[in-house]
Amino acid sequence: MNGLLKYLKTEATSQSYSRGYSYYKSGAIESVEKCGIVFTGIVEGSDTYEVEITIDGNNIDSNCSCPYDFGGICKHIVAVGLAISNGEYSVFSKTVTQTLNKVQNVFSSINNQQTTPKQTAKPADTTFKDISFERIFNHATTEQKNWFLKQILTKDANWQAQFINFVQPPVAKVAPLPPSPTPTIPIPDKPLSSTQITEQTSKEILDKLKTISFNKLETVKIAQLDYFFEPYQTQINAYIAKADFVRAMAVLMGLHEAFLDKAYNTDKVMISFFANKLPQIEKAIKGQLAIVTQKIIDFVFERIKTNPNYLKNPKNLADFADFVPFLIQITPNIDFARYLYQTLLALNADLTTYPPNLLFHIADLTQSTDLWYSTAKKLAIYDPQIAQKLVAKYAKDNRKNDFYNLAQKLFDTDAKTHAEFLSQYVQLTDYPKLYKQIWFYLSEQAANKNNFSVFDKLMPALLDKEIEDYLTKFATQNPTTYTQMLVHLKRYDDVLEYAINQRKKPDFNQIILPLLNVYPIDSFDILRQNVYDLLDTDQSRAACHKICEWLKLMKQIKSFDLQTKAFIAHIYEIKIPMLKNEMVLAKLFG
Repeated sequence: MNGLLKYLKTEATSQSYSRGYSYYKSGAIESVEKCGIVFTGIVEGSDTYEVEITIDGNNIDSNCSCPYDFGGICKHIVAVGLAISNGEYSVFSKTVTQTLNKVQNVFSSINNQQTTPKQTAKPADTTFKDISFERIFNHATTEQKNWFLKQILTKDANWQAQFINFVQPPVAKVAPLPPSPTPTIPIPDKPLSSTQITEQTSKEILDKLKTISFNKLETVKIAQLDYFFEPYQTQINAYIAKADFVRAMAVLMGLHEAFLDKAYNTDKVMISFFANKLPQIEKAIKGQLAIVTQKIIDFVFERIKTNPNYLKNPKNLADFADFVPFLIQITPNIDFARYLYQTLLALNADLTTYPPNLLFHIADLTQSTDLWYSTAKKLAIYDPQIAQKLVAKYAKDNRKNDFYNLAQKLFDTDAKTHAEFLSQYVQLTDYPKLYKQIWFYLSEQAANKNNFSVFDKLMPALLDKEIEDYLTKFATQNPTTYTQMLVHLKRYDDVLEYAINQRKKPDFNQIILPLLNVYPIDSFDILRQNVYDLLDTDQSRAACHKICEWLKLMKQIKSFDLQTKAFIAHIYEIKIPMLKNEMVLAKLFG
C-alpha cells in the first residue's frame, strides 16, 4: 500500500510521524479490523483511541477520536496506517458487513422514532420482516454477533449505558448506574459565583462517583462516564448559549478538579473527557471582547492559586499542560499575551516552572528577548521550526558563537531539513567551513537532478584540489552526473577521455551522449569500435539489442548522416539473422 505510506508521510508532521512510528513499534495498537474499504484500529496511548481509515482506490480519508488539533494527522492515525501497510489487520467477510449494514439501518430507524429498547421487549415482527432478521440472526456465527455488538456499542454512548444496565456482568462488578445525575447548580435567577460553581460541581461529582464501580474495559468505562456527565455537558452548553463563558468554564473546572482525585482510578478517561470539552469553550469565546478572555484567564489561574504548591508538583504540572493549547488559542495577539504574561508573573515569579511552549507563545508575541531565548533553546531540541527561528534571531542579533554552534548542530543532525534554510544566513567570510559543507550538500542534491547552477555558487569558494575531489566523488558514485558536470564546466577533453575509459561500462551511453555533436569524429569512431568489438565476442539477442542502441546514437551525430547510413547498411549485410531482426524492430533498416 504505497499510496497509504505516501499519505501518512505527506499528511503528518515529522513529529507526528516519528511518534506514530514509535507507537507502532512499541505495540500500542490493540487491534486493526478491515470491513470493506474501512479499517478500524484501537490504539492505547494516553487514552484508548479509535482510528478509522477509509481507502477507496487513490482516495484516502482518516479520523481519530483523540483531541489532536495541531495540523496534519495525529500519531494514532500514523500508527494504525503503518500496521495496515504491513498487512497487520483482521478481515471480516462480506456476510458480516452486509449484516452490520442492514441491522444498523434498523437501529437508525429506531433512533429516528425516539424509542429505546427495553431489557425484555422483543421487536415487533414488522420491524425486521423486510430484512429477515430471524433468519440472519439464527445463521450468524458467535464471532459475527460479538463483532457486530462491539461495533454498535463503541459508537453510541447511550446504547453502551443501556447495555451495562441490561447485562450487569458479575465478573466486572458493575453497579447499576444511578438515575441520570441532575446538577444542583441553578442557572437562572440566583446564579452562584464561578468559584462556588467549580467547588460545588467538583464535590457533587466526587460524591456521586462513590456510587459507581467502574468496568475495567476502557470503552465501557468511557460510556459510563459520558452517561454520568451528560447533564454537566448540557449545563455547559446552556451557559455558552447565554454567552456566560466564565461559568461554562467553571463547570468544566469542577469536572477537572474532580478528575484529579486519586481515589477512583479514572484519571486517564476523565482527563480525556476534559480535554475534549476545552475546544468547545475555546471556539465559543473566539472573537469576543478582550474582557471575556481576560476573565477566563483570571479564573483559570484563580483555581490554580487555591493550591500554592500546584506548580511545584510534577504531576500537577503535567495536569496544567492540559490547559496550554487552550491558553495559546485564546491569546492570539500581543495585548492578550501581555495580560497572560502578567498573570503568570503574579502567580509565580519563577517562570521556568511553566510549560515552555506556553512561554514561547507569549515571548513570540511580546518580543520579550530574554524569555524568547530561554524558551526557544528548550524547544529547539525537538521542534525544527523553532530551531530555525532561533538561528534567524541569533543572526539578526549578531550573536555569532551561538549562531555557529546551533547552525552546525542542525546541519550535522538533519541536513535535509535545514541546509537550504541555513544557506540564507551562513556567509563564507564568517563561517567558511560550514558554508562549504552546506553548499556542497545543496550542489550534490541539485546535481542528482541534473541542475548544476548551484555548483556555480560554490565554485568561487573552492580551491582547485577541492573541486577535483568533489568531481572525483561523482566519477565513482554517479558517472552520468559526473559527465554532465564536466560538460557544464566545458571540460570536453576530460569528458572524451572519461568516455573512452568507460566504453565497457553500463553507463557508457549516457556518458557519450553530450559529446556526440561536440566531438563528432571521436564519438563516431568510439561507437563504431564498440560495435565491432561486441560482434567479435557476443552475438546473443542482448548483444544485438545493445548494438542497435549504439547505432541510434550514431544517427544523432548531425554532421555524419552519410557515414552513419553507410555503416548501418554494412552491419545489416552481416549474416547474423538475430541482428537483422533487432535492427528492423529498432527501425534502423528495412
